[in-house]
Amino acid sequence: MLIKINVNPNNLNSAMCDMQDIKDRTKRLLNHSKDEDNSMFTVKDCVDDVIYFLEGLEGQVEEQYLDYQDDHGG
Repeated sequence: MLIKINVNPNNLNSAMCDMQDIKDRTKRLLNHSKDEDNSMFTVKDCVDDVIYFLEGLEGQVEEQYLDYQDDHGG
């Protein structure tokens, strides 16, 4: 873990759901370049990067929650 931060699990879950909804609703755009410079990276690459980041953050939040429960008899 790089830094310890407090993340509201409900907000994180909401962000994950939002990104999945965006991915589903923009299917026609996913293979387009992410910018006007015709980057080799696509909109899908960007969305997938954000989802990957949020999944990693979810894992850290779950780990911190389990550690907290262990330390506090939960």
